[in-house]
Amino acid sequence: MKVKIAEFNTASTFGEDKKSDWLRSAKLLEELHADVIGCEEVTVHEDFVPDLDMPALYGDYLKMPAIFGRATSRDNVGDYGLMTLSKYPSKLVDKIDLPTPPGYEQRICLIVKIEAEKPFYFLVAHFCTGTEYPDAQKNRMEAIRMITEKVEKQHLTPAVFCGDFNATPETEEIQYLHSLWDVCNNFIPWTATHHSGATLDYICTYPKGAVKLLDFRVGPWTNASDHCPLTAELEF
Repeated sequence: MKVKIAEFNTASTFGEDKKSDWLRSAKLLEELHADVIGCEEVTVHEDFVPDLDMPALYGDYLKMPAIFGRATSRDNVGDYGLMTLSKYPSKLVDKIDLPTPPGYEQRICLIVKIEAEKPFYFLVAHFCTGTEYPDAQKNRMEAIRMITEKVEKQHLTPAVFCGDFNATPETEEIQYLHSLWDVCNNFIPWTATHHSGATLDYICTYPKGAVKLLDFRVGPWTNASDHCPLTAELEF
């Protein structure tokens, strides 16, 4: 079975022009022709765009039902977190609270089961930024350990794990990730996924050797976000 996965940090629909335009990024995702999509920085009725319900709008537009995972509220009004979109039936399995010190943005991992011809598990996460707080790197390492342990202990395999991990390929945490997962970015290593020129976003599979990578791409570069979308064509 072949599946096309897409990963995209939506920047809450705010593009490089600092304007909110959900349709701009929804059309970008449509053009990727993905079967399953993971998104970060997803908002629901936050006060800076009160009418914006990204899971509902993207799900309706793409005709791919959304599952939303709430991480926090940035304004004490709406909700903020992650979402999955899938052309296959899907169901929520779990939402893991990742290590986050008090007073900082809560980080999570959303886990859904994709009921494709050959079912698989789809995980999306958004890790803390590089120097968000003193133990940021340590917590990214711990997040990877927690997520992998969850997959192993609950037999959530085969699994596809994607997200904005906020770490570049040479860092200890991404090297640790490589020791546990097959990292699709290796198809075109060190290709920038963020407008700063850094590689921050990843698609991975588990267990090692269980999923064949047919193609991996970054782009197109877009003013819809400060991140580029990623796609990986996988064969289970």
